[in-house]
Amino acid sequence: MKNKDFIKIVVVVLFSCFFLLWFFNNHIEEQEQRKMELKIDTYLKELNDIETKTKKLVMTSSVFLSKNDNVKRCLKTKNKEACSEYLTKIKQSLLDTDAFEDFKIHLHSKDLKSFYRLWDTKTTNDSLSGFRHSLKIVKELKKSISCIEVGRYSMLIRGISPIFEDNKYLGTVENISNFEPIIKYFKQKGIKLYVLMNKENQNIASKVHFSKNQILTDYVVLNQISKFNNFVLVHTPIYNISKKVIGYYVFQIFYE
Repeated sequence: MKNKDFIKIVVVVLFSCFFLLWFFNNHIEEQEQRKMELKIDTYLKELNDIETKTKKLVMTSSVFLSKNDNVKRCLKTKNKEACSEYLTKIKQSLLDTDAFEDFKIHLHSKDLKSFYRLWDTKTTNDSLSGFRHSLKIVKELKKSISCIEVGRYSMLIRGISPIFEDNKYLGTVENISNFEPIIKYFKQKGIKLYVLMNKENQNIASKVHFSKNQILTDYVVLNQISKFNNFVLVHTPIYNISKKVIGYYVFQIFYE
């Protein structure tokens, strides 16, 4: 065999091997990409489902609270000591159902002021009308709603119901959940979920102390952040009751 023919054969073989290797690697990458896309779609659907479930849960419980005679008595008598006793017992009853790991109860007067926070009895009578648009909507429409909204104690998942007695509007009751149940749900799957709040809302969340590593350039991380590598970040927006983006969910998904 001539040297030229041999060289041609070697070149063809090498080229064929290179092409097959490239094709194989490209096929593997496409499969991995498709697998990751399917995984992301699944996680986003699960996120939407669990957020919707949490919203329904806090709204349903706020409806239950709004029908309670003792809760109505709180707003009528303005007796905060008795109110603390009522709400503490009601909260424990709801916790005993195992529907909640924890939640907060907040009563608002009809003039959109904080009447009683079960978790903070010292901060009362502060006006909420400037930033709690959900309370205005409930007062105007006279119906229960659920939403994610920024308040003095951070961006939280809220269920709010109007309170009536003899067709008289007394105010509203709010059942509040943080994002920990959602974060815990994905942690059990080996997925880290970060919840980011737009930094412009930090002045509203004035009762929360955020550590330095939680404060980014444009966002505040509501859960603690850590260093990471070999992963993809996937984010999806968080909307308030006015359909405004107030933050983001960010998944940290590692490659297998």
